[in-house]
Amino acid sequence: MEPVYYINVLNQSFHKKREANKRFSLRSYAKFLGISHSTLSAILNNKRPLPLSYIEKICFKLNLTEDERKDFFKSVIDGKMTGIIPSLATGESKTLDDKTYFTILTEWEHFAILSLLDLDNFIPTMENICKKIDIEKSKILQAIQRLKKVCFLEESAQKEFKRTTPRLNTTEDLFSKAIQVAHKKELILGLKKIEEVSVDKRDFSSITMPTNTKNLMKAKALIRKFRKDMSSLVENGEKSEVYKLCIQFFPLTTPVKKT
Repeated sequence: MEPVYYINVLNQSFHKKREANKRFSLRSYAKFLGISHSTLSAILNNKRPLPLSYIEKICFKLNLTEDERKDFFKSVIDGKMTGIIPSLATGESKTLDDKTYFTILTEWEHFAILSLLDLDNFIPTMENICKKIDIEKSKILQAIQRLKKVCFLEESAQKEFKRTTPRLNTTEDLFSKAIQVAHKKELILGLKKIEEVSVDKRDFSSITMPTNTKNLMKAKALIRKFRKDMSSLVENGEKSEVYKLCIQFFPLTTPVKKT
């Protein structure tokens, strides 16, 4: 079996620390990484995958370069979730082919349909879905077929749809062409909504600020916390519409290369 990249990175880091300090134990390494000793031992022995919630912290602790971080993220995701979607109804695993995966991630209507099914007092028939999502019916039909194919939703004998998977998240800080395309389309969709949606039903704002780039990891963590807090707020009570929250945070200046 080919060695797992992120496990190699963890092992190499541990051995370097051991060479510098012979008394540095695996328990010490676990404490350094902020992981329990038993969890780390299982990860290094490839008996359990690295939890996604630890990835960012570990990359920071190991002081990985940007390219190393991308490879580390990709290695964890490839081994844990890329292409394998669990069917909650059967307990089996379904293989999600690259083309279907790419399309679901890059076309916003797929996640809109899934969220639509969580609305209160909404009867999830094809007719009602088409009324709530203002795009061609053919695109909605295609999106539903893809979601059914990967077991994200199912159709009852009464022709009503039900989602069979909990909230879905894409990977954080992992370079993916699909996610990149999705973000571009979200920006285009946002431009359209500026024209179509009245200001009392939307919010577009921005701020320009001088930035200490050493705090970027903390800033991104703050944005992720805000997303979760925002979701908890707007999902409280009766849910009547589906919204998308887009946050952009990017440099306006170009770093000067040190000579």
